[in-house]
Amino acid sequence: MLRQVESLPTLLRDEFDVLDERVRRAINHHDLLAVRRVVPIGSGDSHFAALASELAFEQLAQLPTEPMTAMQFGRYGAAYQSKAFPLNPLVIGISAGGTSPRTVEALLAAQREGALTAALTAVPSSPVARAATLQLDARIPDFGPCPGVRTYFASLLMLLLLAVRLQEVRDLVSQEEANALRRELKRTADVIEATLEACRAPARALAERLRNHKAFMFVGDGPNYGTALYSAAKISETCGFYSMGQESEEWKHLQYYVTAFPDMPTFFVSPGGRGHGRVADLMEPARRIGRIITAIVPHDDAQIAPYADAVLPVVGAVREAFAPLVYCVPGALFAATLCEVTGSAPFNGFQGRYGLSR
Repeated sequence: MLRQVESLPTLLRDEFDVLDERVRRAINHHDLLAVRRVVPIGSGDSHFAALASELAFEQLAQLPTEPMTAMQFGRYGAAYQSKAFPLNPLVIGISAGGTSPRTVEALLAAQREGALTAALTAVPSSPVARAATLQLDARIPDFGPCPGVRTYFASLLMLLLLAVRLQEVRDLVSQEEANALRRELKRTADVIEATLEACRAPARALAERLRNHKAFMFVGDGPNYGTALYSAAKISETCGFYSMGQESEEWKHLQYYVTAFPDMPTFFVSPGGRGHGRVADLMEPARRIGRIITAIVPHDDAQIAPYADAVLPVVGAVREAFAPLVYCVPGALFAATLCEVTGSAPFNGFQGRYGLSR
């Protein structure tokens, strides 16, 4: 997993143009212009990527966007989709492996209701791909099995590229401006590279310090609520520890009152966007109740970092709509390092009762 995290800058530089071209070719102008709403769906990491992409679709493409879990959409939401416009909404079923039964079910339900469906998957021949009308091909060079790092990254990148494409086709920006956004997105590879360099030592020191803890909390808002959920998932998948992601304001209403783990390691993910001031407000109460605070914030942050016990700094500026592509890296790096330090077996080694799934 550490090797996969370290590979992300190269992955972005080497595969960006290929993935961008696939996005451009996957859906024609006519269908894109018909879209009036975007509904990205998935389970686990795929759902987190959907949440992380919401701001990009709404801010760039100016389309209302409603991320849902595949279960929620398939068994509840699909039946209530609007028929006001042809091929509305665009339902994007996300599944890197392409075998998620609930995503297949949700895409088939969307098609029955007349929605335009697209499968975002790395396996074009998979059940998920066959359940959709269109395919967004997310294949990237394989690094072997591990908790999703490269697959999550590729899925999120393609969603962000699709948001730029929709913005361009809807004539909200010129082609030149859209290409400038693509170059900006590709340059986040430099930010990720600098962030990895800055975070390796503090991530290892933090993993050593927290190796005996069994409960973790990740907090974020806006597009980085998805990042918080993703980062928490990596702890559970790699180490088998309890780990939860929560929205910043909801943390103050809920987990703030948990007394069973007074020194619970709590990671606040905040890129300096609209929620940054509220996260800064949470530092005093989090410290008051004894939480061990880690800040995943810009390297020059002065609002949150001074009050944290540890900082995993993001080195370089990135717009908030693109921030999840960068801010997922410190959490994944920490989870992989904690796994190594504790000698844990990811997914509990798929042994015994964990070798069975349904």
